[in-house]
Amino acid sequence: MPFVYTTGTPPYTFINVEQAVGRGCPNQPDDVKMVQLLLKKDFASPMWSHRLDKWPLTGVCDERTIAGIHFFQTAVRALGGSGAGVVDQRVDRARDTFGPVHHSIYTIIQLNTIFEHAYPIEFANMIDGTGAVPTGKVLKSF
Repeated sequence: MPFVYTTGTPPYTFINVEQAVGRGCPNQPDDVKMVQLLLKKDFASPMWSHRLDKWPLTGVCDERTIAGIHFFQTAVRALGGSGAGVVDQRVDRARDTFGPVHHSIYTIIQLNTIFEHAYPIEFANMIDGTGAVPTGKVLKSF
C-alpha cells in the first residue's frame, strides 16, 4: 500500500510505494494504482503535452503502465542527464533520495515532484491524509 515517506536534506515528503512496480516487479495492485495515478497526472500536467485523462487506474501492471514508466524515465533522463534517473521500466520503493545501485534519483520521487508542482493542493491533500489514493484508502506514514 502506498505510504507517506520523508527523506533527504533538506527533507522531502512524498508518496512512496511499498513494493516495486514495473517489468519483473511484485506489482502489488495498490502500488500499481498509485504509479498509474502519478503517471496520468504528470502526463496531463502543463509540463507534458500528453492527455491521458481516460487512462484507467486498474491496479494491473500492463504494457501501457510499463510504457508510461519507460516514457517518463526517458523524458526525465533526456532533460536532466544521467544523474536524473535510470531507464529501467521500474518504480522502486525509495529508501533515500538516490538509489544505491545507479546513484540516481528514484523514479517515485520524480513522479511525486512533478505531481506536486502541477497540482500542489491535490498533492498536499494526499500527503496530509485528506485526499484518498485511487483505492479509497487514506495514506498513512509508517
